[in-house]
Amino acid sequence: MNTFEKCKIPLERYMHKFVCERKNIKRLKWHEKNFLFDNMRILRDDNNNKVFDIFSIKEAKDYAFNLLILIYATGKDGIIDFSKNVYDYDGYILDEERKRHKTLFEELMLDWSEQLNSGKGLYITSTYHP
Repeated sequence: MNTFEKCKIPLERYMHKFVCERKNIKRLKWHEKNFLFDNMRILRDDNNNKVFDIFSIKEAKDYAFNLLILIYATGKDGIIDFSKNVYDYDGYILDEERKRHKTLFEELMLDWSEQLNSGKGLYITSTYHP
């Protein structure tokens, strides 16, 4: 059985949830969301156009934040550099798209900072609050 055959049933289930029960996407575990959004990111229609813009899906904001870090982080110091030439599934990311990514990253970083400062958020489980 090839990889697509193994993924077909869970992908159908998660896509159904995304299309028909979208409010339940937030209940998926991180690895389930990752699987869904990884696949949505590469889906194409019959004209080879992207079906989804993963960066405009509200439920994918944590996924998008992580993805932007992975795409733009540089070297050992982990600096996020939106001025460098980078590539994704579709090849070279154009300047206009990099600017869009930078704006989105700044918004998501602000959201994460607010969650950390408040001590409240989906991924914050520590009881320590400075």
